[in-house]
Amino acid sequence: MSDKKRTVSYTAYDKAVRILETECDDALLQFVNYVFHEDYDNTAKIIRLRNQHFVEHTDGETEEQITDSHFSITFRGKTKKYHMECQSNGYSGSMLIRIIQYAFQTAIDDSTCEYDEIKIKIPQSVLFVLRNKGNPPEKARFRIITPGGEVSYEAPVICEAWFSIDEMFENKLHFLLPFFAFNLESQMDIYERDKEKLKEFEDIYFEVIERIHQLPEAVLSLRTKGVIIKEMAKVIRRLNEKRENVIRKVGDIMMDSTLEWLREYDAAVAKGKVEGKEEKLISQICRKLRKGKSVTQIADELEESEIRVRVICDTAAEFAPDYDEEKVIKAVLNPVED
Repeated sequence: MSDKKRTVSYTAYDKAVRILETECDDALLQFVNYVFHEDYDNTAKIIRLRNQHFVEHTDGETEEQITDSHFSITFRGKTKKYHMECQSNGYSGSMLIRIIQYAFQTAIDDSTCEYDEIKIKIPQSVLFVLRNKGNPPEKARFRIITPGGEVSYEAPVICEAWFSIDEMFENKLHFLLPFFAFNLESQMDIYERDKEKLKEFEDIYFEVIERIHQLPEAVLSLRTKGVIIKEMAKVIRRLNEKRENVIRKVGDIMMDSTLEWLREYDAAVAKGKVEGKEEKLISQICRKLRKGKSVTQIADELEESEIRVRVICDTAAEFAPDYDEEKVIKAVLNPVED
C-alpha cells in the first residue's frame, strides 16, 4: 500500500451527525425504526463500530475513508449492523460509490473464511441528504454482477426537505430536528434584512424548542434534548456565518432555551433522575488523559466506543486542557452551552 494519502474533508454537519449518533441512543433508535421499519425499544443495545478504513486507488494513493455512522444494534437476541452517510450538498450518484466501498470493507473485516469459502455480510445502509438538490430518490439500488449471477439490494434515502416539523415529531424523527435550518436556507437572506420576517424565524424555533422540552422523558431523555438543541444552534450558525442579524437572533433564542434546559436538568438532579455513570466515565477518561494515553488506548481499556471517548476528549481539550474532571463533566453534561 502506498504511503501517499489523499486529504479527507469534514464538515460541521458531518460532525453534528456523529455527535447525535454517539450521544443520543433514543433518537438514533427512533431514526432506525422509521428508516428500516424496525421496532427497537430502549432495551436495545447499540454498539458503535469502527468508522475508519483506508482505500487504495489505481493511482497508488490511499484515501482515509470515514463514514458518518457505523453501529450495531442487538435486540431480542439478534444483532444487525447499520451504516449511515450524510451528504450536505444535495444528492449525487457518486455517494453510492462511497456507500458500497464502505459496506464491502466492513463486510470483509467481519468475514468468515473456511477452506474453500468466504462469507461476507453487507450492513444495512442509509443515505441522509440535507439539501433538496439533485432530485434524491427514495431508494438507491446496488447491483452486483458476479460470475455466478446478479445480486442486488436497496438502501433507503432520507432527505431533510421531505419532512415538516410536524412530521418529524409525529414520526419520532427527532434526529432530523437539528438540520431543519436547511429547509429554510432559501429564506435566510430575507430573514437577515427584514425584521418582521426575522420574527417569523424566531417564532418557528421557539415553537420547535418548546415542543422538544414538552416531550416526555420516555420519548427523549433530558440529555438528548440538550444535545439536539445544541446541535440545532450550531447548524443554524454554520449556515448563516455572514448573516449577523440571524446569528444574533439565534443567540437570543438559545439563551432562553439554555435557562429552561438548566432548570429541567437541575430538577432532575435533585430528584435523583440523572445517573452517575456518565460522570464516572468522564472522570476515568480525564485520569487516563493526564497519564498521556491516546484515545484508542483509553477506549480499549474502558471497553468504550472510540467515537464516544473521542467526543469527550475533544470537549476536554476545548474547555479544560488541564483535564480538570469537574470542568470536563460540566462541559459534557451541559450540552446547550456553546
